[in-house]
Amino acid sequence: MSNTGYEALYNERILGLAGGLNKDDRLPEPQATAQVDSPLCGSRIRVDVVLDEEGRVAEFGQQVRACALGQSSAAILKAHVLGCDRSELADVLDAVAAMLKRDGDPPTGKWADLAVLQPAKTHKSRHASILLPFRAVVQAIDTVLAERQGADNA
Repeated sequence: MSNTGYEALYNERILGLAGGLNKDDRLPEPQATAQVDSPLCGSRIRVDVVLDEEGRVAEFGQQVRACALGQSSAAILKAHVLGCDRSELADVLDAVAAMLKRDGDPPTGKWADLAVLQPAKTHKSRHASILLPFRAVVQAIDTVLAERQGADNA
């Protein structure tokens, strides 16, 4: 693989996002924590959430141990996650997966920054790291919602 491919992959914007991320920004009292690992690349993301009454993210924290691509994805998530519900975040996860794996269009609106990760399409070994933050936040939200459902049924 030429250096040019990696230069495009690790461009200035990606490196800037990764460099600006607080990689250890945990919540002191989360309603749920989820950890997702990628055995392929060794990346690990742990997220903490607190949801409001309507199931939207009211507080968010994360611990990120990932490459610059995973860190960039986590930084974009952190910038936009507050106020999101499970459905929106699952849709973003699906859109990013489609962008990387099925030549889909990048997300739009407040998630348009995720287009910066498009150069990773041809680097399949990097896809998991990019998707980890979104998988983890959806998993954490699922935990809170399941606990609420269980409490409602009790």
